[in-house]
Amino acid sequence: MGKNALRIAFVAMDFHGFFDESETAGDDRGFPFQMRGGHGHEDLHHTIRGLQGMGHDVHLFVITRTAMWRLSILDPERLPYPATGVPLGEPPGAVNPMRQRLREAVDEWRPDAVFVGFVGYHKPHILDALAGYPLINRQYFHEPLCILTPYRYKEYQICPNDVLRTPNVCRACALRWWAPQIRAPEPALYAEELLDVGALKPSYHRLHTQTLANCRSVIVYNEGMRRRLQGYCSDIRAIPMGVTLSEFNQTPLTEKRCGKRTIIFMPGLGGDPHNGVHVLAKAGHILAQQRADFEIRVIAPADYVRQPWFTAYDDQDRANIHRLYDEADIVVAPPVWSDSMGYTAIEGMAAGRPVVASRTGAFEEIIQEDETGLLFTVESSNELCRCLARLMDDEALRARMGEEGRRAAARFDWDHIIAAHYPPLLESAVS
Repeated sequence: MGKNALRIAFVAMDFHGFFDESETAGDDRGFPFQMRGGHGHEDLHHTIRGLQGMGHDVHLFVITRTAMWRLSILDPERLPYPATGVPLGEPPGAVNPMRQRLREAVDEWRPDAVFVGFVGYHKPHILDALAGYPLINRQYFHEPLCILTPYRYKEYQICPNDVLRTPNVCRACALRWWAPQIRAPEPALYAEELLDVGALKPSYHRLHTQTLANCRSVIVYNEGMRRRLQGYCSDIRAIPMGVTLSEFNQTPLTEKRCGKRTIIFMPGLGGDPHNGVHVLAKAGHILAQQRADFEIRVIAPADYVRQPWFTAYDDQDRANIHRLYDEADIVVAPPVWSDSMGYTAIEGMAAGRPVVASRTGAFEEIIQEDETGLLFTVESSNELCRCLARLMDDEALRARMGEEGRRAAARFDWDHIIAAHYPPLLESAVS
């Protein structure tokens, strides 16, 4: 290690399962497997690799379990950095033994700082188990604010409450929702986890607020989340989601052949109703009453909408996603929740495409309205329709916004994010 290099431990849960050995296309840092799903885990991976590239000594500690959906057991030999598995234990409710095992494993490695990533409802317990170390706490969605769903989206609207400020209201809400699944003969996985960590007890709220306050830094993706957490930690930083810009060597819109149809692409998972594919479908119906010179493409179940102007693609690998970006003229991100990352907007800009997105969450900070894209009121298909029509009718505007978006995307490149944000963060954490 260099003179100013640090030993940095990273803690996550079931990290390995987001890598697929069947895919051989590595990233530009030489990672041998393709990552599938889980942008939070992708963020953690690039952060580890970036700091490793700066000369820091890194080590990933993974709390492993076998019952988690679509995840698998850690195999450290398949990761491009040192890693150690820490079993959650059987039964899953063995939180205290897990805390002890994690503390012993981290103590043996003796880090200068500990970065805690996605660990679900276990986070307060893990932060408490690692007390005494300089702790950097990365939050991904709205998980510090809601014990029902990380979307903080309830009854078809963004919930105004949060568990830090209204703990009794939020516990009652979560209990009503989870009670049937808790009482089921085989409780749902997340229902079991809530019980295991005591998330429905007042003591969990006390532990949650105490461990937030004890962190050296809390990292969120956008200023809106930073403001929500003010007062609960002395140092809260907004560090955006990143993208590997070199992966996006898309055809500039000025070089695309002008076709008879404008291709509108929604890259987010349309099968998840929170991502707002229904809003886009309604806008498509409105457009179809006025014109026939467009096609909407989404990543969604094949039978979602049966219209000649709507094409759904099942879950695609990265190569096909990049092809769809390349063929698109406009990228749309219509989520109905307060999206914390805004990842689809970042990718759309990296692809050199104008982005039309809901005026919510990170999108309001990522998109420069009338420069790199357009914003519309959440769930307003009429406004979305007007935005799309404006871009469809102005080829020069699409090209200008796409070019400006590609330039603006440079600040979201992983190399830039790591170099700009993490040295001062680490200096502050260990000072």
